[in-house]
Formats: sequence, C-alpha cells, structure tokens
Amino acid sequence: FFCRTSKHTVHRAMRTIAGTLAGALGIDTLLNEWPMLMTHDAASGYLLSELDPVYLWTVTQPRDPKALSKQLQCGARAFDLRPQVDGSGKLVFHHGSVKIEQDADKALQEIVAFANTNPAEEDLIIVHSSACSGTNCTGLMSEALARAGIPAEEDCGVVSKLTVSEAAAKGKLAGGGHVLTVTDCVDENYDSKLACWGTDGTVDLSAASLAATCAAAGVLLSEPPTLQELVACGEALREPTQLASAVAGSYYSCWTNSSTKEFPIQRLLDSLKGVSAKGPQNGRLWQLQSIWQETPESVVLGVAHFSSLLKDEEHSSINAMMKGLIDEGKTFEKINFFEVNNICDGGPELLASLRAHAARRASQSVLV
Repeated sequence: FFCRTSKHTVHRAMRTIAGTLAGALGIDTLLNEWPMLMTHDAASGYLLSELDPVYLWTVTQPRDPKALSKQLQCGARAFDLRPQVDGSGKLVFHHGSVKIEQDADKALQEIVAFANTNPAEEDLIIVHSSACSGTNCTGLMSEALARAGIPAEEDCGVVSKLTVSEAAAKGKLAGGGHVLTVTDCVDENYDSKLACWGTDGTVDLSAASLAATCAAAGVLLSEPPTLQELVACGEALREPTQLASAVAGSYYSCWTNSSTKEFPIQRLLDSLKGVSAKGPQNGRLWQLQSIWQETPESVVLGVAHFSSLLKDEEHSSINAMMKGLIDEGKTFEKINFFEVNNICDGGPELLASLRAHAARRASQSVLV
C-alpha cells in the first residue's frame, strides 16, 4: 500500500541510471556536495505491525523484515540509523522513545550484501550513526561495524575534505562494495515547526491548551507528553463532536485534498530553499529534511484524522513534488543528503533526479 513503485519501474530506473553514470557525475566532487538519497529513521521499517497505533507515528519507511535492503532497492544511498542498547545488552535501534528490536548485526549485513552487488563508486553508501543510546552504545556500535567489515571515519575534519571517490576508497569492503560510517559529522538542519498538521492560530493547541483539550476528551497528558498519550488523545478526538469543539475550522493539513495545504507546503519549501542556498557549513555533511516533522499538536490532529507518518507523505505527494523541483533545477542550488520518508513511494525516480542534478553541476564546473 505504501510502496507504490513497481519492481519493473525500479529495475528500469536503475538500468537507466547505471548506463549514464560513468564519467558523467563527477565523483571527484566533495562528498559534502554530492546528492544522496537518505532515509529518515531507517530502522523504523523493521516495526512490522500495522495494528499498533503508536507505530503509525514511529514508522517512517516501508515495513519489511529486511527493511534496509528494501530501502536500498528503492534508491537509498544513505541511512539515518539510531542505535540503542536494550536491557539485555543487545545492540538494536530506536526512534525516540520507541525501541526497535532489530539485531544490529543482521541489519548491517543487509547493507554489506547490497553494496557488494552494487560496487560502483557512485553507489557508495553512507551510514550516519547518531543518537546512540544505552550503556556503551558507541563501543558496541563500533564492534558491530567491525564485525560487518564496514569502515568508519570519526574525524569530521577528514570527512569534510573527502571527495566521493576518496570516501568510496575509505569505505571499500572486502567484497568490493563501498560503505562508510560517519558519526556526528552531519548537520541535520532540523526544524520542528515543519509539520503536516497544526492550527492556524485561531485556536491554541500547544502546551497547556493541548493538555486541556485532551483532558476534556478523557486523556491526561504528562509533561512532556508521551507518544502513547498523544495517540490516545487523537483517538478520543475522532468523535465528531469532540474534534469539532476543539479545532473546527482552525487547523491545516498538508494533504493534497486539503484547502489549507499551501501553508505547510510553502513553509517546508521555504525552509529547504534556505538550507540549500547555504550549502555545507565548515565542510560538514548536511541534510535537506524533506519530511513532515512530528509535534504534539500534529500527532493529535493526525491521529484524529486516521493518518500516520507514511500516509502524510503519500497523501501530500511530497516525494513526487520534490522530484519535480529537483528536475526543474531552480529550487535546490546545492544538495547533499536528501532525506525522505516512505522511500518506496517514488524513491528510484528521486535517485535518478538527484544523479541528474549531480551530472548538471559537474558539467557546469567543467565549463567554468
């Protein structure tokens, strides 16, 4: 349902890409100027249950027992991975407060297997390990990477000077592929305001007012509220009279069928344009977060409308929109990690557009 790109489309797009890359992309480009399709909270795709309402606001990528393999097939070449050490000392992953019980060793092997069957330098895969949580998390992640044979570069000064070709050489695997892990060398450019759902200012659903609204619906919020509490509040507000009395006519939505979509979409585009215009800061790698953020307000309103993080991407058509803007060549002057949700909704096409962008910039630099 959430992965609408067919296998034939995937393979066709990949063949087209492979046939035009050699010598055209400029792999001597600095890594911090190289467009790569990145998956936001990549490990959340291992949360397979579609019945858990909390997971609907945790899962950012297509569900699959081999989630990272699936994302790579759909065009991912960079991962936002967030390791966690569970109560038994096992290295797994997390998205915020939600634990993702996927063995890290097995997940990393998926990356290695794909890289070794796609060994071209332009198919370099970057693993951005961040928000490592739990006892000795950093050490255990380093050990897991070593077992998988995945090199890491922790010196951000070194990373800032790497070209794509040099990064690929550093990340050379025994089986021929290229994977490099970096830690704390990426500017995420996170902006919490960029949510799909929110109020237009005529009704205040933040902080105390949100707590009062939820309390009136029978749900008490902690400070700060937990995701479970926000989901419960949104479910309570699904009653037409409850939602109408709380926010009737005063909220916006990013969905394409909403008369209010222009505000959240334009706000997101303005933010991305600003980040793109600045480009890399002090040589660091950097993200363009082409995703809808979660706020307490957006979760409550989204749940009340039977939405989810995957549905918000699909029903706003944000991935398709971004492909068009990248192809146009005017909105995004510079691109590094282009981070998305729901990657299999147009991911291969986005990857092709990003590589065409790289080829255009390489040809322009040659002309200059």
